[in-house]
Parts: sequence; structure tokens; C-alpha cells
Amino acid sequence: MKLLFENPYEINKNLFIIFIIFFKKKSNILFVSYFKYICLTVFKRLILELIRKNKALYVEASLKNKKFKVNSFNSQIQSIYLESNKVCYEPDVYAAIRYFLPEKGTFIDVGANWGHHTFIAALEKNSTVFSFEPNPYIYEDLKRIKSELGCSKVNLFNLALGKKTGSIDLTQLGFESGTASTSDTFLNQRKIVNRLEILVNKISFYKPIIQKVDIQKIDNIIPSDISVDLIKVDIEGAELNFLKGATDLIERTRTKILFELHTDEKGDFNEFKDFFNNYDYKLYVVKTDVPNNKFCLREASKLKPNHLYNILASYQYLSL
Repeated sequence: MKLLFENPYEINKNLFIIFIIFFKKKSNILFVSYFKYICLTVFKRLILELIRKNKALYVEASLKNKKFKVNSFNSQIQSIYLESNKVCYEPDVYAAIRYFLPEKGTFIDVGANWGHHTFIAALEKNSTVFSFEPNPYIYEDLKRIKSELGCSKVNLFNLALGKKTGSIDLTQLGFESGTASTSDTFLNQRKIVNRLEILVNKISFYKPIIQKVDIQKIDNIIPSDISVDLIKVDIEGAELNFLKGATDLIERTRTKILFELHTDEKGDFNEFKDFFNNYDYKLYVVKTDVPNNKFCLREASKLKPNHLYNILASYQYLSL
């Protein structure tokens, strides 16, 4: 299937962003590579402490000529400025939004961060969006960007989503805000094993950022008279818990669901297969070919161990 991939955002690079880009750029000289890695590791630890104190460094960005300010201390802004994201950020997610979200449809963004996908859906598809981000530090950015872009059809929630209601710990292990999680299993898998990072953390008396956040079932939030076209779920290992809190919504709307899946050492995803079998859903791996502007789906049967996928769950049979 043909699809024009793009990254519709632009950003005015400040010194902080230029520094990150320079030290992330690979070098063919081994010594230079080690030096850059050491500098970047120390730098990220320093920035983590500023984030812990709710410090921010704003920079101007734009989407379709609409300007807004964003906090460059949020690592997820790399979705705009890193060379690897220049053509398209998360092309499998982008493809699902462009192809499966109808004009003026309804989109739910679970794990929105600062809103990269939220605002594409809102402005490019004129969609009604329900956007969920539990991190209070990042949510403030999300709220301000919504206002600056004038996205009146975007509904924001400073909540985690799962199978229970109450409160839960959200843990950010390092500078990368996109890996903050409420899943102990996921966090244990992400524990640092690099000796340099362990040393830097010991010297700097490292502690992860742990915040108590509210958690709800999405079944308690989305009104029963709203039809949902597409849900994107990227919550770092807590995707199955979200689904268990969305059973009424799935049964009622038969919405398509794009969810992130980190396979274990066996490549097993039986829990997800069993869950969706209850609703007669099929699971598809989203495959993209960005240089040739193509994407396709293949039925998810056997997955690679220790691999990251975006899986599309659909009640309707899809052939692409």
C-alpha cells in the first residue's frame, strides 16, 4: 500500500539540541565514539536532575506553519530533531493514523507524551482526540501545546490507564521520558547493565524519578455515545493492563487498536492472542518501507524474541 511518509514538525534548534545531536552522531574513530558516549552519559545525568526539579528549557517548533513552544529537556522531542526521525517518526504509528483514522474520526492516544501523534491526528485528520499522559511534568507541555495550536477537539487527561482505579507509581529510570513505566516487569528488563552508566550513577547518587499518579479504566472515561475509530497504546509494558480496562469500549465500538509489544526471550505473546480471541479480533504486524513510501500488514503468528513491534488489532479482516 502506498503512503507518503513525512515528519510534519519543524524545530528551532537551541544549543542543548545541537549538543545532543552532535554527541549522538556516530563516528568511525573508536576513541571519538567512546568520548562522545561518556560525555552524553554524564550530560544526561545532569539533565535528569534538572527534570527532577521541574526545570525546563523552551524552544520554538511548528506543525503545518502553526507555531508552539516545547520543552527541549523532554527527550521525546527527539522525535522532531534527530536525523533518524527526520523523514518520519514511528512510521508504523504514522501509517496507522493516516490510513485507518478517517477524516473527522475519533482517536485515542494512550501514552501521548508531549503529543507528537495527538496533534497530527487533530490537525491533519480534523479528528476528535482523547489524549492520556500520566507524567505531570510532561502533561504541562501537552496542555500548553494544545492551547498554542488551538486544538479545541483535543481532550487531555493527566492519567495512567489500566485495569484498576486508584493510584500507581510511575517510574522514569533515566533521561528518556518515553521509557517511564508503571510496569515492574518492564522496568526490571530496562535496568542498566552498562558499566559506565553504573559508575556515573554511583558517583552522582542516582535515584530514579518516581511519581504517584492517578490510574483509571478507560471504560469509566469515554462516554458510551462516542464511537472510536483508532486507539494507539504505547505505555511501556502496561499495554495488556490497559486492554483489560477497555473491555466495554472494545465490545461496543470494535475499534482498531495499535499497541506496542516488547516480546520476551521466547517471542511469546499468547496473553495478547488469548485476550483478543475473546473478541474475534485478528492481530497484524505493521511493516513499513519508508524510503519507498510503502507499508503492509502481515498476520501476527510467530514473533522474534526480545523485539519491539507495533501490532494492529482489528475486528475486521484486513488484507494489505
